[in-house]
Amino acid sequence: MRKKGLPVIIILGVFCFYACLKEPKHPSWDTNILAPLFNTSLGVGDFLPDSLAALDSSGFIHVAYNEVLYEYTPGSILEIPDTITSQAYQAPFSVTLQPNQLFLNKNEERIYKFGEAKLSQIKIKKGYVNFQVTNTVNEAILMTYSIPMAKKDGVPFELTELVPAANGVPYTLTKKVDISGYVLDMRGTTGLGANIIGTNFKARLNPDGVPTPVTPQDSFVANIKFEEFTLSYARGYFGSVAINLDDTSNVDIFKIIKSGHFELESMQLALQIVNGFGIDAQMVIHQMGSLSSLTNNNLSLQAPMLGQTINVMRATETGNPSDPVIPTTYPLNLSNTNVKDIFESMPDKLTFKITGQANPLGNISGGNDFYYDGNGLKLMVNLDIPLALKAHELTLADTVGFNFKNEAEYNTITHGTFHLIADNGFPFDARLQLLMADSNNVILDSLLFNNLALAAPLNNAGMVVSKKRTLMDVPLPESKIDKLENTKKLVIKAVFNTQGNNYIKLYDTYRIDLKMTGDFNFLVKQ
Repeated sequence: MRKKGLPVIIILGVFCFYACLKEPKHPSWDTNILAPLFNTSLGVGDFLPDSLAALDSSGFIHVAYNEVLYEYTPGSILEIPDTITSQAYQAPFSVTLQPNQLFLNKNEERIYKFGEAKLSQIKIKKGYVNFQVTNTVNEAILMTYSIPMAKKDGVPFELTELVPAANGVPYTLTKKVDISGYVLDMRGTTGLGANIIGTNFKARLNPDGVPTPVTPQDSFVANIKFEEFTLSYARGYFGSVAINLDDTSNVDIFKIIKSGHFELESMQLALQIVNGFGIDAQMVIHQMGSLSSLTNNNLSLQAPMLGQTINVMRATETGNPSDPVIPTTYPLNLSNTNVKDIFESMPDKLTFKITGQANPLGNISGGNDFYYDGNGLKLMVNLDIPLALKAHELTLADTVGFNFKNEAEYNTITHGTFHLIADNGFPFDARLQLLMADSNNVILDSLLFNNLALAAPLNNAGMVVSKKRTLMDVPLPESKIDKLENTKKLVIKAVFNTQGNNYIKLYDTYRIDLKMTGDFNFLVKQ
């Protein structure tokens, strides 16, 4: 009987032992959760700035790139002086000045150098007159400064200011006065000169002050300067100045492409010299080329016009303030050149080397060279690329926010799978890749989808009629799970390849829509 009762006792003891144990604070179990992660849509039009994208009536995308590669303006010729005048008064002997007594009245005409230019008139687009006036006299001084031949709406420029007394410590007044919009006649009092700025400076004791002793140790000093000076108009002789340019211009039309390359069915490029400047010029384009950091291709333009002297005639004035000039235009012949190869290399910089001479025959205008704001001597490029192409590993990319931080009860992911739904509206297959990045855009890892997002079907006209849906799954390996908490962004790449020899047209309606969900198993703790 004892032998048969022993198992029962043991079983009851074990049961009682476990029954007496406290319930664990955090019981755990596995659970399965299906979570949406992101939705996004990629289309060529999303990546092209509005300034570059153009559509025809059917929605066919063109890249329209119109850029000034170089502009020769008065800033290239004229060196604007800064100091207009510097005035100082110091009493030759001790004297007592009476209230309102004028002790300084100076008219001055200075001839300034503007490089080789001889200017008769300018209009100031933007600029300031900066006053720095120091008074060591123990009474306030009333100063008046004017530029009689600088006028706005017929009124000369003038500033009247009361400079406070020194009171034992020199007082320095600083003041910045806007002179934008003033027209400055620079011919001087005779009306026959050039580069002349005439000024008048007056100083008198404070009219409301008291008689004040002044000694040779007292002074009243004014320094007056131009600042931030730009022109909206200039007339005169601008000099016979050499043009030397060895420069680069940034090209941003291929920023949407992260890798790969393409072949274009066609493109139209117009390179032209547009002269809205009232000067004659000679120019020689010695070299043009491209630099591509994406493809590491550096190409030079091969064109007959390189090295040839181009005689550029001056623009014509219209007398209409709203449209003041008719520019002269010189299209440059780019037929039978390698310009298509240059742009198929997807450059991010264009290089050019130009020499020349402004006014090569001297002052043949009799001092009537002219400049109106926005109408310089320009080298312009006008590019039209219809997006009909063959794609070879052509890669578009986008970045979306991603926050997969575990909630308090979800402490551990045991395993999972990403599900990607791709609705492809492009007429070619796409290979997709996801890059996991932190908040500083540092790539932590990647997720590859081996399946292709299949091309959308076409109608008889070669246009997409509907999107093609492809479902893709990728397991989440344990090695990538720990990186999810630090992943704040997902970089989505779509890699395209066209098939066959046909050029594929791209329309603004072509997009690939992507939606990703995650099917995860969590170890939940309570």
